[in-house]
Amino acid sequence: MSSFFLTFDTETSRVISYQSSVDSEADLRGMIQAHNPTWDISPVEEDDALTAYMIQVDGVWQQRQKHELIASWSAESVAADGASEIVLSPLPIPCTVYLDNDVVVVEDGSLEFATEAVGFYRVMVNEPAYLLKEWTINAV
Repeated sequence: MSSFFLTFDTETSRVISYQSSVDSEADLRGMIQAHNPTWDISPVEEDDALTAYMIQVDGVWQQRQKHELIASWSAESVAADGASEIVLSPLPIPCTVYLDNDVVVVEDGSLEFATEAVGFYRVMVNEPAYLLKEWTINAV
């Protein structure tokens, strides 16, 4: 009988994959950790796999369900004058925001965005405890 498992990174808490396996949990764990020693597995209900994440509480890994990120922008567009800015908040503290090809670590719960270049900018937050969230900002 097959079971469903999450593979997660114990250094980042990020889920790497989810899979069904006919192997025992111990055998599957051994194969996963032979591939990468910082990875581990956790049984998961198949219906919960897409929205599950792992968190360590008092030294024990626990599986939880991701939350909706409630952050929003102060405006949908920004003047491309280098001085005007819009703000994305509230964000998890800390969190990583992907702004096109740049990575921005946010330590205070808000991202301020300004630019001198007209165009569209893709902004994404992909934190382990939250559902992936993306926005497109228009700099005019």
